Amino acid sequence: MEYVRKKLEKINSIELFKHGKFYLIGNILSKGLLFLTMPIYIRILPSPSDYGLLNIYSSVINILVVICGLNVQAALLRYYHEKDGQFSCFCSSVIKILLIFDGLIFFILSRYKDVFSTYLNIDSNILMVIAIVAILQIYINMYFVYLQASKQSNSFLKLSVVSNLCIIILSIAIMVFLKEKKYLGEIYSKSLINFIIILFLFVKFIKIYKNNKLNVNHIKYVLLYSVPLIPHSLSNYLLTHADKILINKYVGSYETGIYSLAYNIGMIMNVIVISLNNAWVPIFFEKLNEKKYSKIELLAKKYTSFIFIAASFLIIFSKELIGFIAKRDYYEGVHMIPVVIISYVFVFLYTIYTNYAFYYKKTILISINTIIAGIINIVLNCILIPKLGYIAAAYTTLFSYIILFILHYLNSKYLIKARMISVKIFMKPMIGTVFIILVSYFINRYITNYLVGVFFKLFIIIVMVSISLKMNRKG
Repeated sequence: MEYVRKKLEKINSIELFKHGKFYLIGNILSKGLLFLTMPIYIRILPSPSDYGLLNIYSSVINILVVICGLNVQAALLRYYHEKDGQFSCFCSSVIKILLIFDGLIFFILSRYKDVFSTYLNIDSNILMVIAIVAILQIYINMYFVYLQASKQSNSFLKLSVVSNLCIIILSIAIMVFLKEKKYLGEIYSKSLINFIIILFLFVKFIKIYKNNKLNVNHIKYVLLYSVPLIPHSLSNYLLTHADKILINKYVGSYETGIYSLAYNIGMIMNVIVISLNNAWVPIFFEKLNEKKYSKIELLAKKYTSFIFIAASFLIIFSKELIGFIAKRDYYEGVHMIPVVIISYVFVFLYTIYTNYAFYYKKTILISINTIIAGIINIVLNCILIPKLGYIAAAYTTLFSYIILFILHYLNSKYLIKARMISVKIFMKPMIGTVFIILVSYFINRYITNYLVGVFFKLFIIIVMVSISLKMNRKG
């Protein structure tokens, strides 16, 4: 026991883990809170239409944050490490640029709010509230970046968790209180909590703003470093959020609600992918530096096995998940959950090859590929959603991520010319997952006894895990 304690103390003394644990806890808690609130929101909101509108407004906020924020967080994080003693002056210049730019965006939105709201199929007055929430969020994100850069991980965790908890508790309270349009509870909650946080930060910002003049070199730094990344960031957000906006526009908020729930359940897979990629990247870079290519391949097989087992588990129990979280109104979305999960499996697959671009500093290729996939996704959604309904959005998302995987694979092989992980290692796990999809469909359709169905599903997962472990031992 003493040995374990000393080992833990030794690990905790390493700077990476000392600060990393707080970011990891914060990430798990924030994502966990999202999934915990789903069944609560769904039971408070009267219909899928309300849940659909709640997700639409959330998507618009996320997109506006990217557009209005000019991606300055990336420049702030990088400039902090310049060590020229001008970080406060740089922050002042960034704030001044953003105030001018955000004022212009807000003016355009207010001037043409009816045009934007008609296109997005949302209330024009709520659009302006959303814009305010997004703009306030940008300055809060700036402070989070400062805490991250200055290694104040404990403060980062506290502010992140407390603010998210306050938003959720207040959202639920407002939703219960409102007699109609209960979905606005989250918008009102975010606007109030963001305003309170900005008041807290106002003293810090005003000192920086007053004591420093606008610096032309700092403006150039932001424009050259952050602005070129906006298309990449925006394309990423559009891949995740544009489908909901287009479903609401072409089909309606009721269908958006059903799609949003299925998509949010499927995003559990994305949390797994992101978390494991964060662990994989430093190991991957280290082994590339050491030119241990066979070791990379061996580790990638184990990494891949875990991802596909997790995907298979979520797919085979997707009916039980939606039954636990949602009301019967949402059950028709159960068939989309496996499609969304497979989409995020392809996110995992493309990150395997994206990491080569990061390692060899060919990040422009990542941006180009993301933009291409984003455009394909929007075009296909505009064509297919009016004809086939909301189900089309799930398949266009899957197709877009497959395209992204192919593009990153080709870039790594022919442009970067890296010694890559073989694509063959993904074949057997992919076949196994397809088999799970077919078995899941058969059990859900033909086995009516709930306990018998769950027993068969658990048995299949146990067999699959056993086979995977034996294959990894042989490898």
